Amino acid sequence: MPNYLKILQEELILALGCTEPIAIALAAAHAGALTGEKPETIDVYASGSIIKNANSVYVPHSGGRQGVLISAALGAVAAAPELKLRVLQKVDDAILKQALALTAGGHVRLHLEKNVDNIYIRVKVKTASHTAQAVISQVHHHLSYQELDGKVLLDVEKQSSGGLTDRSGMSLQGIYDYATSVSLEDSPELTALLDQQIHSNMDIAREGLAKPWGQEVGRTLHDMADGDPFREAIALAAAASDARMAGCDSPVTINAGSGNQGITCSVAVVHMAHSMKAPPEKLYRALILSNLIAIYAKQFIGKLSAFCGVVTAAAGAGCGIAFLQDMPLDEIQMTLTNTLATSGGIICDGAKGSCASKIAVSLHNAALAIDMSRRGKVFQPRDGIVGQTVEDTIRNIGTIAAEGMVPTDQVILKIMTDQSNHPDHKEA
Repeated sequence: MPNYLKILQEELILALGCTEPIAIALAAAHAGALTGEKPETIDVYASGSIIKNANSVYVPHSGGRQGVLISAALGAVAAAPELKLRVLQKVDDAILKQALALTAGGHVRLHLEKNVDNIYIRVKVKTASHTAQAVISQVHHHLSYQELDGKVLLDVEKQSSGGLTDRSGMSLQGIYDYATSVSLEDSPELTALLDQQIHSNMDIAREGLAKPWGQEVGRTLHDMADGDPFREAIALAAAASDARMAGCDSPVTINAGSGNQGITCSVAVVHMAHSMKAPPEKLYRALILSNLIAIYAKQFIGKLSAFCGVVTAAAGAGCGIAFLQDMPLDEIQMTLTNTLATSGGIICDGAKGSCASKIAVSLHNAALAIDMSRRGKVFQPRDGIVGQTVEDTIRNIGTIAAEGMVPTDQVILKIMTDQSNHPDHKEA
Protein backbone atom coordinates (compact mmCIF):
# COMPACT_ATOMS: atom_id res chain seq x y z
CA MET A 1 0.00 0.00 0.00
CA PRO A 2 1.33 3.49 -0.77
CA ASN A 3 2.29 5.67 2.17
CA TYR A 4 -0.91 7.70 2.19
CA LEU A 5 0.10 9.71 5.26
CA LYS A 6 3.31 10.85 3.58
CA ILE A 7 1.42 11.69 0.38
CA LEU A 8 -0.97 13.89 2.36
CA GLN A 9 1.94 15.57 4.14
CA GLU A 10 3.60 16.32 0.80
CA GLU A 11 0.46 17.75 -0.80
CA LEU A 12 -1.42 19.54 2.00
CA ILE A 13 0.89 22.53 2.40
CA LEU A 14 0.12 25.94 3.83
CA ALA A 15 0.63 28.60 1.14
CA LEU A 16 0.17 32.37 1.11
CA GLY A 17 -1.11 33.45 -2.29
CA CYS A 18 -1.76 31.57 -5.52
CA THR A 19 0.92 28.92 -5.91
CA GLU A 20 2.26 29.96 -9.36
CA PRO A 21 3.20 33.57 -8.54
CA ILE A 22 4.35 32.38 -5.13
CA ALA A 23 6.58 29.74 -6.74
CA ILE A 24 8.06 32.54 -8.86
CA ALA A 25 8.63 34.58 -5.70
CA LEU A 26 10.23 31.55 -4.04
CA ALA A 27 12.66 30.98 -6.92
CA ALA A 28 13.54 34.67 -6.83
CA ALA A 29 14.00 34.51 -3.06
CA HIS A 30 16.43 31.60 -3.40
CA ALA A 31 18.47 33.55 -5.95
CA GLY A 32 18.24 36.81 -4.00
CA ALA A 33 19.34 35.16 -0.77
CA LEU A 34 22.44 33.77 -2.48
CA THR A 35 23.63 37.25 -3.47
CA GLY A 36 23.03 38.84 -0.08
CA GLU A 37 22.73 42.23 -1.80
CA LYS A 38 20.09 44.54 -3.21
CA PRO A 39 18.94 43.27 -6.64
CA GLU A 40 19.68 45.43 -9.66
CA THR A 41 18.08 43.26 -12.34
CA ILE A 42 15.82 40.19 -12.17
CA ASP A 43 15.16 37.89 -15.12
CA VAL A 44 12.40 35.28 -14.90
CA TYR A 45 12.43 32.34 -17.30
CA ALA A 46 9.21 30.35 -16.94
CA SER A 47 7.10 27.74 -18.70
CA GLY A 48 3.95 28.77 -20.48
CA SER A 49 1.82 27.06 -17.84
CA ILE A 50 3.45 29.03 -15.05
CA ILE A 51 3.02 32.31 -16.94
CA LYS A 52 -0.62 31.50 -17.70
CA ASN A 53 -1.42 30.80 -14.05
CA ALA A 54 0.50 33.76 -12.66
CA ASN A 55 -0.58 36.35 -15.20
CA SER A 56 -3.90 37.56 -13.81
CA VAL A 57 -3.99 36.68 -10.12
CA TYR A 58 -3.42 39.30 -7.42
CA VAL A 59 -0.34 38.92 -5.23
CA PRO A 60 -0.52 39.23 -1.42
CA HIS A 61 1.26 42.24 0.13
CA SER A 62 1.73 43.80 -3.33
CA GLY A 63 -0.63 46.72 -2.86
CA GLY A 64 -3.24 45.18 -5.17
CA ARG A 65 -0.98 44.22 -8.08
CA GLN A 66 -1.01 41.22 -10.40
CA GLY A 67 1.37 38.97 -12.17
CA VAL A 68 4.87 37.66 -12.62
CA LEU A 69 7.02 40.77 -12.34
CA ILE A 70 5.85 41.98 -8.94
CA SER A 71 6.00 38.42 -7.60
CA ALA A 72 9.63 38.04 -8.66
CA ALA A 73 10.60 41.47 -7.36
CA LEU A 74 9.00 40.93 -3.95
CA GLY A 75 10.59 37.50 -3.63
CA ALA A 76 14.08 38.67 -4.58
CA VAL A 77 14.00 41.69 -2.28
CA ALA A 78 12.46 39.83 0.67
CA ALA A 79 14.98 36.98 0.17
CA ALA A 80 13.28 34.64 2.66
CA PRO A 81 13.27 31.22 0.94
CA GLU A 82 13.05 29.45 4.30
CA LEU A 83 9.38 30.45 4.40
CA LYS A 84 8.77 28.28 1.30
CA LEU A 85 5.25 28.88 -0.08
CA ARG A 86 4.72 31.61 2.50
CA VAL A 87 7.73 33.45 1.11
CA LEU A 88 5.92 36.82 1.00
CA GLN A 89 4.68 36.58 4.58
CA LYS A 90 7.08 39.20 5.93
CA VAL A 91 6.87 41.70 3.08
CA ASP A 92 6.58 45.19 4.53
CA ASP A 93 6.33 48.71 3.09
CA ALA A 94 10.10 49.01 2.65
CA ILE A 95 10.32 45.75 0.68
CA LEU A 96 7.31 46.72 -1.43
CA LYS A 97 8.86 50.11 -2.21
CA GLN A 98 12.09 48.48 -3.45
CA ALA A 99 10.15 45.94 -5.50
CA LEU A 100 8.01 48.62 -7.14
CA ALA A 101 11.11 50.62 -8.04
CA LEU A 102 12.54 47.56 -9.80
CA THR A 103 9.38 46.86 -11.80
CA ALA A 104 8.73 50.51 -12.65
CA GLY A 105 12.28 50.92 -13.91
CA GLY A 106 12.04 47.94 -16.25
CA HIS A 107 14.59 45.98 -14.23
CA VAL A 108 12.39 42.87 -13.92
CA ARG A 109 11.92 40.96 -17.16
CA LEU A 110 9.90 37.89 -18.15
CA HIS A 111 10.99 35.29 -20.70
CA LEU A 112 9.02 32.29 -21.98
CA GLU A 113 11.10 29.14 -21.53
CA LYS A 114 10.20 26.49 -24.11
CA ASN A 115 10.66 22.71 -24.04
CA VAL A 116 10.58 22.45 -20.25
CA ASP A 117 8.20 20.83 -17.76
CA ASN A 118 4.92 22.62 -17.03
CA ILE A 119 6.28 23.59 -13.63
CA TYR A 120 9.55 25.32 -14.42
CA ILE A 121 10.85 28.67 -13.13
CA ARG A 122 14.43 29.93 -13.41
CA VAL A 123 15.24 33.29 -11.88
CA LYS A 124 18.51 35.15 -12.41
CA VAL A 125 19.29 37.96 -9.98
CA LYS A 126 22.15 40.38 -10.62
CA THR A 127 23.51 42.70 -7.95
CA ALA A 128 26.49 45.03 -7.82
CA SER A 129 28.83 42.16 -6.98
CA HIS A 130 27.10 38.87 -7.78
CA THR A 131 24.93 36.93 -10.19
CA ALA A 132 22.79 34.11 -8.84
CA GLN A 133 20.31 31.69 -10.37
CA ALA A 134 17.72 29.36 -8.85
CA VAL A 135 15.29 26.91 -10.42
CA ILE A 136 11.98 25.64 -9.08
CA SER A 137 10.72 22.68 -11.08
CA GLN A 138 8.30 19.72 -11.06
CA VAL A 139 6.73 20.78 -7.75
CA HIS A 140 5.91 24.36 -6.75
CA HIS A 141 8.38 24.42 -3.85
CA HIS A 142 11.04 22.03 -5.20
CA LEU A 143 14.41 23.77 -5.49
CA SER A 144 16.27 21.85 -8.18
CA TYR A 145 19.17 24.13 -9.17
CA GLN A 146 21.30 26.90 -7.64
CA GLU A 147 24.24 28.78 -9.03
CA LEU A 148 26.31 31.67 -7.69
CA ASP A 149 28.76 33.59 -9.88
CA GLY A 150 28.96 30.68 -12.32
CA LYS A 151 29.54 28.02 -9.66
CA VAL A 152 26.87 25.32 -9.46
CA LEU A 153 25.79 24.77 -5.85
CA LEU A 154 22.86 22.38 -6.43
CA ASP A 155 21.69 20.41 -9.46
CA VAL A 156 18.87 17.85 -9.12
CA GLU A 157 16.80 19.02 -12.12
CA LYS A 158 16.68 15.52 -13.55
CA GLN A 159 14.88 14.17 -10.48
CA SER A 160 11.69 13.05 -12.23
CA SER A 161 9.40 12.95 -9.17
CA GLY A 162 10.41 16.28 -7.70
CA GLY A 163 11.26 14.34 -4.54
CA LEU A 164 7.70 13.11 -4.00
CA THR A 165 6.62 9.71 -2.71
CA ASP A 166 5.75 7.11 -5.36
CA ARG A 167 2.00 7.18 -6.10
CA SER A 168 1.83 4.41 -8.70
CA GLY A 169 0.05 2.04 -6.32
CA MET A 170 -2.79 4.39 -5.46
CA SER A 171 -6.34 3.10 -6.06
CA LEU A 172 -9.83 4.10 -5.03
CA GLN A 173 -10.22 0.92 -2.98
CA GLY A 174 -6.90 1.54 -1.24
CA ILE A 175 -7.81 5.16 -0.50
CA TYR A 176 -11.19 4.10 0.90
CA ASP A 177 -9.60 1.40 3.05
CA TYR A 178 -7.06 3.85 4.44
CA ALA A 179 -9.64 6.56 5.10
CA THR A 180 -11.94 4.20 6.96
CA SER A 181 -9.35 2.21 8.90
CA VAL A 182 -6.40 4.47 9.77
CA SER A 183 -6.03 4.90 13.53
CA LEU A 184 -6.49 8.61 14.19
CA GLU A 185 -5.38 8.20 17.80
CA ASP A 186 -2.07 6.77 16.61
CA SER A 187 -1.62 9.46 13.92
CA PRO A 188 -1.57 12.85 15.68
CA GLU A 189 0.39 14.32 12.76
CA LEU A 190 -2.48 13.39 10.43
CA THR A 191 -5.19 15.00 12.54
CA ALA A 192 -2.98 18.09 13.03
CA LEU A 193 -2.62 18.37 9.25
CA LEU A 194 -6.37 18.07 8.74
CA ASP A 195 -7.02 20.60 11.52
CA GLN A 196 -4.70 23.00 9.69
CA GLN A 197 -6.71 22.51 6.50
CA ILE A 198 -10.02 22.98 8.30
CA HIS A 199 -8.99 26.16 10.10
CA SER A 200 -7.04 27.87 7.30
CA ASN A 201 -9.49 27.14 4.50
CA MET A 202 -12.61 27.89 6.51
CA ASP A 203 -11.02 31.14 7.76
CA ILE A 204 -10.51 32.44 4.22
CA ALA A 205 -13.99 31.22 3.24
CA ARG A 206 -15.52 33.29 6.03
CA GLU A 207 -13.32 36.22 4.98
CA GLY A 208 -14.64 35.85 1.44
CA LEU A 209 -18.21 36.13 2.67
CA ALA A 210 -17.47 39.00 5.06
CA LYS A 211 -15.91 41.39 2.54
CA PRO A 212 -16.41 42.26 -1.15
CA TRP A 213 -13.47 40.35 -2.63
CA GLY A 214 -13.21 40.03 -6.40
CA GLN A 215 -16.49 39.61 -8.24
CA GLU A 216 -18.20 38.29 -5.08
CA VAL A 217 -19.23 34.96 -6.56
CA GLY A 218 -19.46 33.40 -3.11
CA ARG A 219 -21.52 36.23 -1.65
CA THR A 220 -23.88 36.10 -4.64
CA LEU A 221 -24.37 32.36 -4.19
CA HIS A 222 -24.83 32.73 -0.45
CA ASP A 223 -27.65 35.22 -1.01
CA MET A 224 -29.31 32.58 -3.22
CA ALA A 225 -28.74 29.63 -0.87
CA ASP A 226 -31.99 30.11 1.09
CA GLY A 227 -30.63 28.12 4.03
CA ASP A 228 -29.81 24.99 2.02
CA PRO A 229 -26.63 23.49 3.58
CA PHE A 230 -25.15 22.23 0.30
CA ARG A 231 -25.73 25.55 -1.45
CA GLU A 232 -24.16 27.32 1.52
CA ALA A 233 -21.20 24.94 1.28
CA ILE A 234 -20.73 25.79 -2.40
CA ALA A 235 -21.00 29.52 -1.62
CA LEU A 236 -18.33 29.24 1.08
CA ALA A 237 -15.92 27.45 -1.26
CA ALA A 238 -16.46 30.06 -3.97
CA ALA A 239 -16.02 32.87 -1.42
CA ALA A 240 -12.68 31.43 -0.33
CA SER A 241 -11.52 31.51 -3.95
CA ASP A 242 -12.86 35.07 -4.37
CA ALA A 243 -10.61 36.20 -1.54
CA ARG A 244 -7.57 34.17 -2.55
CA MET A 245 -7.61 35.24 -6.19
CA ALA A 246 -8.02 38.88 -5.16
CA GLY A 247 -4.81 38.83 -3.10
CA CYS A 248 -6.11 38.12 0.42
CA ASP A 249 -3.21 37.65 2.83
CA SER A 250 -4.80 34.66 4.60
CA PRO A 251 -2.95 31.40 3.89
CA VAL A 252 -4.65 28.33 2.44
CA THR A 253 -3.84 24.64 2.74
CA ILE A 254 -3.31 23.58 -0.86
CA ASN A 255 -3.92 20.21 -2.50
CA ALA A 256 -1.92 18.91 -5.48
CA GLY A 257 -0.14 22.24 -5.80
CA SER A 258 -3.29 24.35 -5.92
CA GLY A 259 -5.05 26.55 -3.39
CA ASN A 260 -8.30 26.47 -5.33
CA GLN A 261 -8.16 22.67 -5.35
CA GLY A 262 -7.36 22.63 -1.64
CA ILE A 263 -10.36 24.88 -1.02
CA THR A 264 -12.66 22.83 -3.25
CA CYS A 265 -11.95 19.45 -1.69
CA SER A 266 -12.21 20.71 1.89
CA VAL A 267 -14.56 23.67 2.49
CA ALA A 268 -17.78 22.05 1.26
CA VAL A 269 -16.99 18.85 3.16
CA VAL A 270 -16.35 20.76 6.40
CA HIS A 271 -19.51 22.84 6.11
CA MET A 272 -21.65 19.78 5.36
CA ALA A 273 -20.14 17.93 8.32
CA HIS A 274 -20.91 20.86 10.61
CA SER A 275 -24.46 21.19 9.30
CA MET A 276 -25.02 17.46 9.91
CA LYS A 277 -23.36 17.68 13.35
CA ALA A 278 -21.03 14.88 12.30
CA PRO A 279 -18.46 13.85 14.93
CA PRO A 280 -14.86 15.06 14.39
CA GLU A 281 -13.63 11.56 13.52
CA LYS A 282 -16.13 11.26 10.68
CA LEU A 283 -15.10 14.66 9.31
CA TYR A 284 -11.42 13.68 9.44
CA ARG A 285 -12.12 10.46 7.51
CA ALA A 286 -14.26 12.30 4.94
CA LEU A 287 -11.44 14.81 4.39
CA ILE A 288 -8.87 12.02 4.02
CA LEU A 289 -11.07 10.45 1.35
CA SER A 290 -11.70 13.74 -0.45
CA ASN A 291 -8.07 14.89 -0.41
CA LEU A 292 -6.62 11.57 -1.54
CA ILE A 293 -9.14 11.12 -4.37
CA ALA A 294 -8.26 14.61 -5.61
CA ILE A 295 -4.54 13.78 -5.46
CA TYR A 296 -5.07 10.40 -7.10
CA ALA A 297 -7.01 11.81 -10.06
CA LYS A 298 -4.65 14.75 -10.47
CA GLN A 299 -1.55 12.56 -10.83
CA PHE A 300 -2.72 11.47 -14.29
CA ILE A 301 -3.50 15.05 -15.34
CA GLY A 302 -0.28 16.67 -14.15
CA LYS A 303 0.21 19.63 -11.84
CA LEU A 304 -0.61 22.20 -14.53
CA SER A 305 -2.60 21.75 -17.74
CA ALA A 306 -5.53 23.19 -19.69
CA PHE A 307 -7.83 20.95 -17.62
CA CYS A 308 -9.32 22.79 -14.65
CA GLY A 309 -8.19 20.94 -11.53
CA VAL A 310 -11.17 21.99 -9.42
CA VAL A 311 -13.18 19.36 -11.34
CA THR A 312 -11.20 16.50 -9.82
CA ALA A 313 -11.12 18.30 -6.47
CA ALA A 314 -14.92 18.65 -6.56
CA ALA A 315 -15.18 14.95 -7.40
CA GLY A 316 -13.16 14.27 -4.26
CA ALA A 317 -15.41 16.57 -2.25
CA GLY A 318 -18.49 14.81 -3.60
CA CYS A 319 -17.07 11.49 -2.44
CA GLY A 320 -16.27 12.96 0.98
CA ILE A 321 -19.81 14.29 1.36
CA ALA A 322 -21.26 10.97 0.20
CA PHE A 323 -19.20 9.31 2.93
CA LEU A 324 -20.59 11.76 5.49
CA GLN A 325 -24.06 10.73 4.36
CA ASP A 326 -23.21 7.03 4.98
CA MET A 327 -23.32 6.09 1.31
CA PRO A 328 -21.50 2.77 0.64
CA LEU A 329 -18.38 2.45 -1.49
CA ASP A 330 -20.25 1.48 -4.65
CA GLU A 331 -22.30 4.71 -4.47
CA ILE A 332 -19.16 6.71 -3.74
CA GLN A 333 -17.67 5.21 -6.91
CA MET A 334 -20.81 6.20 -8.80
CA THR A 335 -20.48 9.75 -7.45
CA LEU A 336 -16.92 9.95 -8.73
CA THR A 337 -17.88 8.62 -12.16
CA ASN A 338 -20.90 10.91 -12.49
CA THR A 339 -18.89 13.99 -11.55
CA LEU A 340 -16.00 13.32 -13.91
CA ALA A 341 -18.27 12.31 -16.79
CA THR A 342 -20.16 15.60 -16.63
CA SER A 343 -17.86 18.49 -15.72
CA GLY A 344 -14.60 17.00 -16.97
CA GLY A 345 -13.24 19.36 -19.59
CA ILE A 346 -13.69 22.76 -18.00
CA ILE A 347 -10.67 24.67 -19.26
CA CYS A 348 -8.02 26.28 -17.08
CA ASP A 349 -7.28 29.77 -18.39
CA GLY A 350 -5.08 30.69 -15.48
CA ALA A 351 -5.69 31.67 -11.89
CA LYS A 352 -8.05 34.64 -11.59
CA GLY A 353 -11.46 35.70 -10.31
CA SER A 354 -13.54 33.33 -12.43
CA CYS A 355 -11.98 30.32 -10.67
CA ALA A 356 -14.61 30.89 -7.97
CA SER A 357 -17.37 30.30 -10.53
CA LYS A 358 -15.66 27.15 -11.79
CA ILE A 359 -15.51 25.84 -8.23
CA ALA A 360 -19.23 26.53 -7.85
CA VAL A 361 -20.10 24.80 -11.15
CA SER A 362 -18.01 21.74 -10.26
CA LEU A 363 -19.47 21.43 -6.75
CA HIS A 364 -23.04 21.89 -8.05
CA ASN A 365 -22.28 19.02 -10.41
CA ALA A 366 -20.94 16.94 -7.51
CA ALA A 367 -24.24 17.53 -5.67
CA LEU A 368 -26.15 16.21 -8.70
CA ALA A 369 -23.75 13.25 -8.90
CA ILE A 370 -24.48 12.35 -5.27
CA ASP A 371 -28.25 12.47 -5.76
CA MET A 372 -28.01 10.36 -8.92
CA SER A 373 -25.81 7.80 -7.15
CA ARG A 374 -28.20 7.53 -4.21
CA ARG A 375 -30.86 6.53 -6.75
CA GLY A 376 -28.54 3.95 -8.29
CA LYS A 377 -28.03 6.00 -11.44
CA VAL A 378 -24.56 6.13 -12.96
CA PHE A 379 -23.23 6.86 -16.43
CA GLN A 380 -22.30 3.63 -18.17
CA PRO A 381 -19.13 2.40 -19.87
CA ARG A 382 -18.80 3.88 -23.37
CA ASP A 383 -20.95 6.86 -22.37
CA GLY A 384 -18.32 9.16 -23.81
CA ILE A 385 -15.19 8.94 -21.70
CA VAL A 386 -16.66 6.63 -19.04
CA GLY A 387 -14.51 3.51 -18.76
CA GLN A 388 -15.28 -0.04 -17.71
CA THR A 389 -14.29 0.85 -14.14
CA VAL A 390 -14.03 4.09 -12.21
CA GLU A 391 -10.25 3.67 -12.34
CA ASP A 392 -10.46 3.59 -16.16
CA THR A 393 -12.55 6.77 -16.15
CA ILE A 394 -9.97 8.54 -13.98
CA ARG A 395 -7.20 7.51 -16.37
CA ASN A 396 -9.26 8.60 -19.37
CA ILE A 397 -9.61 12.05 -17.84
CA GLY A 398 -5.85 12.10 -17.35
CA THR A 399 -5.23 11.16 -20.98
CA ILE A 400 -7.52 13.94 -22.20
CA ALA A 401 -5.74 16.48 -20.01
CA ALA A 402 -2.15 15.35 -20.48
CA GLU A 403 -2.38 14.61 -24.22
CA GLY A 404 -5.56 15.95 -25.77
CA MET A 405 -5.53 19.41 -24.19
CA VAL A 406 -1.91 20.35 -24.92
CA PRO A 407 -2.91 22.33 -28.04
CA THR A 408 -5.72 23.93 -26.03
CA ASP A 409 -3.19 25.10 -23.45
CA GLN A 410 -1.05 26.66 -26.18
CA VAL A 411 -4.04 28.49 -27.68
CA ILE A 412 -5.10 29.79 -24.24
CA LEU A 413 -1.57 31.09 -23.59
CA LYS A 414 -1.51 32.81 -27.00
CA ILE A 415 -4.84 34.52 -26.32
CA MET A 416 -3.65 35.72 -22.91
CA THR A 417 -0.31 36.90 -24.32
CA ASP A 418 -2.00 38.76 -27.16
CA GLN A 419 -4.31 40.49 -24.68
CA SER A 420 -1.37 41.49 -22.47
CA ASN A 421 0.37 42.98 -25.50
CA HIS A 422 -2.71 44.86 -26.68
CA PRO A 423 -2.11 48.63 -26.78
CA ASP A 424 -5.12 49.23 -24.49
CA HIS A 425 -3.83 46.77 -21.86
CA LYS A 426 -2.77 48.35 -18.57
CA GLU A 427 -0.93 46.65 -15.73
CA ALA A 428 -2.86 46.52 -12.48
